[in-house]
Amino acid sequence: MSTTLEKLIEAGKIFINKRTPKRGNDDYTKPEFTNKCPDGHIISKVEGTYKDQIRNVTVTCTDGTKLPKAGPYKSGVHFVKTINKQNNYVNGSDGKWVENLYGTGNPMTKYGTPYTDRCADELNTGRKQYLSGIYGHSDKDRLRTLGFHCSPHWEDVCIDDLENPICKKININKTFLNKACDRNLTKTCIDRKNELNESVITKYCNDEKNSNDPFCACYTTAPNYIPDAIKGSVHCWNNECAVNGYIPINLRNKSCPDITICTQEIGTSGDKNILTDNVNVQNCNSGSNDSGGSIGGSIGGSIGGSIGGSIGGSNDSGGSVGGSSKNNSYLFIFIISFIILLIISIGIYITFPKKNEYINNK
Repeated sequence: MSTTLEKLIEAGKIFINKRTPKRGNDDYTKPEFTNKCPDGHIISKVEGTYKDQIRNVTVTCTDGTKLPKAGPYKSGVHFVKTINKQNNYVNGSDGKWVENLYGTGNPMTKYGTPYTDRCADELNTGRKQYLSGIYGHSDKDRLRTLGFHCSPHWEDVCIDDLENPICKKININKTFLNKACDRNLTKTCIDRKNELNESVITKYCNDEKNSNDPFCACYTTAPNYIPDAIKGSVHCWNNECAVNGYIPINLRNKSCPDITICTQEIGTSGDKNILTDNVNVQNCNSGSNDSGGSIGGSIGGSIGGSIGGSIGGSNDSGGSVGGSSKNNSYLFIFIISFIILLIISIGIYITFPKKNEYINNK
């Protein structure tokens, strides 16, 4: 770094992206100390002791972490400054040492020049940054120099990108999770889908650009061929919904019913006559038919045997048939033929005795 640039930075004319200018006597050559809050957290409290100049400083972070003390363990007057996002700045006077900090120590203008420093926004993202640590030099008596590290608060990072590495280190609660997922539904949202408000899911899945996302499979409209009885239970007919999708709360404890769908046309004239071999008989178990009628009644009457099955409901062509197989048609024809032969035989039997009696009498 050039000497000119260093002077501009130290004078507060140019801000380094990740820290504020170092205040105090920067001619000190001992190694620099640096203490930072955990990633995503910022300073909530600055405290220390002063006796004329600032003797030592330590900071507490928003997660409760208290960083190591910077400066000698000298006695003096204790001071505390609470800061937050709204009043996130540092001020004091810059002289031979750290003369004043937040109004404590030597009077602002007695030995140095007053200053107020704030963190600059992140260069690459434009996110606001906050005081998040300290750095500088100290000797055996006092602080020689002091500056502050800068970084974004985790809320400002995670609200737009829950997949940022910083967010993986934060215990994000359900309320914040829903706020972030409402803006940008990411893998973390999907992994914690059962913690999301359904309004967040509905908003995301109703967006046409997300219509093919497997996560939204349960928000698919049922095709026409899906029976009415399960059209509203998407998890019963859409495997993507059942396996990978977000299942709405009202469907989670809803079981998928077994249904039987049977409709069969019976012709009563022409080539589709019930007495011909052109009858198509469908075998159906008991159940309900959404298109009308009940499947499972009986075909009345028995002619030399029982024709299993049922007739129920009606359609424009003549009704519904269920139960027996096509072989029943052959049985029916056989029985009718048998009855006709039986009637003929009985007629012959009755007729012949009367004819013999007539001959004998004659």
